[in-house]
Parts: sequence; C-alpha cells; structure tokens
Amino acid sequence: MASVEEIEAVNNELEEGSLLPDTAEAEGGAKKNKKKKRKKNNKSQVVASPSFVEHGPGVKLIVVNKNSKCNKSSEKGQTSEKDQTSSTSTLEFDEWARNALGDTLLQSAEDAAKTAWEAPGRIKRRQKTYVFSGELRPATVTQQSRVFHEKYPNIERPDYADHPEGHCLSEQAWPENRIHVYEGSELEIMREACRIGREVLDITSRYAYEGVTGDQLDKILTQACIDREVYPSPLNYYRFPKSVCTSVNEVICHGIPDMRPLRAGDIVNLDVSIYHKGFHSDLNETFFVGKPPREESSGGQAPAQAQGQALQAEAEAVGGDVEMKVVEDSTSTSPVLDLVGDENITITTTSTTTLQQEAPTVWTGDTERVVRTAYESLVAAAKMIKPGCLYRSVGGTIQKVAEGNGCSVVTSYCGHGVGKLFHGPPQVPHYRGSKTPGIMKAGHIFTIEPMINLGANNSQDGMWPDDWTAVTMNGALSAQFEHTFLVTENGYECLTLSRQDILLAEQKKKKGAAASSKHMPEWEDIEPRLRRCAGRDLQEEVTSTKK
Repeated sequence: MASVEEIEAVNNELEEGSLLPDTAEAEGGAKKNKKKKRKKNNKSQVVASPSFVEHGPGVKLIVVNKNSKCNKSSEKGQTSEKDQTSSTSTLEFDEWARNALGDTLLQSAEDAAKTAWEAPGRIKRRQKTYVFSGELRPATVTQQSRVFHEKYPNIERPDYADHPEGHCLSEQAWPENRIHVYEGSELEIMREACRIGREVLDITSRYAYEGVTGDQLDKILTQACIDREVYPSPLNYYRFPKSVCTSVNEVICHGIPDMRPLRAGDIVNLDVSIYHKGFHSDLNETFFVGKPPREESSGGQAPAQAQGQALQAEAEAVGGDVEMKVVEDSTSTSPVLDLVGDENITITTTSTTTLQQEAPTVWTGDTERVVRTAYESLVAAAKMIKPGCLYRSVGGTIQKVAEGNGCSVVTSYCGHGVGKLFHGPPQVPHYRGSKTPGIMKAGHIFTIEPMINLGANNSQDGMWPDDWTAVTMNGALSAQFEHTFLVTENGYECLTLSRQDILLAEQKKKKGAAASSKHMPEWEDIEPRLRRCAGRDLQEEVTSTKK
C-alpha cells in the first residue's frame, strides 16, 4: 500500500500539471457561450481561494442537499421513478461545469420529461409488463445530443455517428478473426487516444457525488470531449442515446444516463470511450458515491454550503491551504437547518472557515467486496498478458479470483479488440472453458473488462426494456473495471492508466519497490481515488502528514 509520503509526492506533482482544462480556456469558453442570467440566489455564497480556482473544473460550489433521503414505495419495498427523481440535491457547479450543463442546470425532472428521448413503441410496450430485479428504476432520458453533428463538424466522427440506425459498417466489414497489429504512427495515435480517454474519465468522475444525475455526468463528459476535439464513441452506436454508460448498483453494463440522482451508498461505473484521429480507446472504473465534502462554519444563521470535491480534499490531505470565505447575503433569513437538512452538522459564526469532510458513508462489506473483486480479477488477468498467451486462458484466472471471493463472472459480455474499430477481434472471454480462438502477439491492442456480480452462482443477466441496460437477475450488486492493453515483446503495457497511478509507481520504484509505471497498480493504491467521490474521511491521513 502506498505510504502517506508517496501520496503527498504524487499529489504535489499532480497540482503542478492538472489534468483539468486551464482556467483561461474554461473562462474563454464561458465568454463565447454566454448563458441566460440565473435568478438571484438569496443563499450565502462560498468564494473559493484563488489557489483552487487555478485548477479548472471540479465541483467548487455545492449547496447542501435539503432532502437527501429517498422515499421508498410501500409496494414490495421498491423505489418508483417519481421517488428517484424527486429527491435531487440542489447543486451548484463550477463555472466550467455550468457552461457544460447550460440551461439544463435549472431544468426540473418534469421539464426534462417534456423533451424526453422518444423510446420506440416496442420498448414502451415491454415497460408495462417488465418485472425489475432490483430497486433501481429507469428515469427520464433526455434527447440524444446532436452537438457533434450540428455545432462541431470539425470533430472527426466514426461512420456510425451519422447512420440513421447507428450501424457500424466498418465493424461489419472486418474479417471475423483478423487481429490488427499496431506499430509506428498508429501506435502513437492509440497512446494519445488512450491518454485523452483517461483524462475524460478523470474529469467526469470528479462530479460523481450524491445528487448529481447521470444526465449531468453525460453532459459534463460531452463537454470534456468537445474541449479535446474528440468524439464520444458510444453516441449513436447502434442508436445508443448518450455519450457515456453510467451503470449503477445492479446494472452490469451499458446503463443509459438519465435524470435519476446518484445517492450516497450507490456504486456507479463510468464507461468512457472516445474516437480520436480514426482510433477508439476504451476504459471504465467503478466509484463509491457519497455526499459532497461539506463546509463547517460557526454559528446560528450562516448557511452551510459544500465546497471543494477532489482537489480540495486532496490538498487538505497533504496539509494544503483550503481556507474559504463565506459572503453573507443580507436578504437571507432561512434557518440554518432548513439549508443543511442535517442536524448533525455543526454550524459556527466565523466568516472564515475550513473544509470539513462529511463522515464517510458506510458501505456494506459486500459492496466493498464486489468492487475490489472486480478490480483484482482484472489485475490478475493483466499479469498473464504476453506473446504466446491464449486469449481464452485469461478467463480462467478471472473466474478463479471471483469465485474465491464469493462472486460470479458475467458470461454474456467479453473484452475485445479496440483501436481502428470500437469493438473488434480478438474476443477476450472472462470465464473458463471458452473455445474462443486467438493467440497474443506483440502489437495487439485489446480490452479486458470483467463484470463481477455479488454472490456465488449468480452469473446470469437480464435486460431492461430499453434493450441496453444489462442487470443482475436477482438485483445483486455488480461492479466492473476495464483497461486497454498493448501486448509488448516482454509482456504488456496498460495504455489507460491515470497520471496518479503512473506517478505513484515511479515514486515507489525510486524507493526500490517492484513497481512499473506501465503495469496496473494494486487495489490498495487505487482505492483512495475511487473513494475520493465518497466524502472519504481523510482525518487519519491529514494528521499523519502534518506531524
């Protein structure tokens, strides 16, 4: 596990060169795309210190949720669509995100329903009789984004982007078992595409807090793609209506972003694919969803608002200055607890405050187990990658890890070749006993993406009426991780690692540890990053680092 000093060193390096867009670029974009003036907010405002404004997008201003508890329907203890959308947190995003979300930031679920994506008749008919396996319900899906077709003709897009049915003709014409070998300029473009895909995932995941909807995450990701002049590969792929897949709780994969707000205690998988200069990259990670970090100010009438998210929390963990000022609005007369909605939050009256982390949501041991198992099965599979390895042999390793932790492997989906095609050969099964052909050779690029369901003998999956959302048959949790790999002469290189993972590996290597900046890190090294969106309690790390 990484030491506090190693984490501190990595965070310092990350602060020197943020993955996020420069503030100047964000401000320039905001000026070019002036939005309608928002109604005056009578609540107090939180002004971030300049040191954090420099980092670009991140949830800088978040009004604390007034009603974070969800209402359960009395029938079978399941949650209705109305219940799922009615408890949306009142959220304020930073300038970059507000620009990305536009007028939809003020849009209610009812307003969104008026312009919702029109589902085909067969889907509507199935919805009337479909029996859902878990508590999750589909919410309103807004219309498919046409930004790339109408506003950004300069952004190169794949053949299916303009096809009325989203058919990928290049995939259909590709020989079934021909595995492309990447070298030279193609390999360099693939590295670039994978790096951009990782940046887009890292930016989007910073907003995965309680109260943020899948639809908002989709719009944020779309803007991140526009900023980098890349196309989000899922958009219109066989008519998939969004730019990213958001799979929550019992959803195995291909969840469609909708108006349901995320809740503390959820897990959410963000599956990101981008198209850059004729090549696709593909990766995903599962995150623990928690409440946003909250500000603690002292006193009676000062409203509490949340500030920060990942960058501020990381800075506090390494002893950084996270001082903020509360600017009072004289027209505000609302009692503090009406704004906070949580009697456990301590309010003080000082005008200068410091960021306080929300006590972490307690996920069950089962929740942590299925997420960790999904990641560790991928790590074990990656260690097998080298020239001469049979693609089908990877599945046995994945299944062994899953079953050893009381989980099951989904057998309906597999890893795949990626690059010139979004999905192509080879197929990489995640279970033992497959007869899939193919031998790894240097220059092959493919994904491994095990989908792990909680519980033994629980590998079966079902499909929601939307014909995309795959779910567990019994409502159990499901988790997934995916990376894009290159087979090298001596092993493999993971092309979709985060900068934090790479820097941490380099720090460990300097200290003599057996670590590689091209290989996947262990669970203990990435767990804090996955919990960053969970309001993780950093007090122990803060105390240790400040000594």
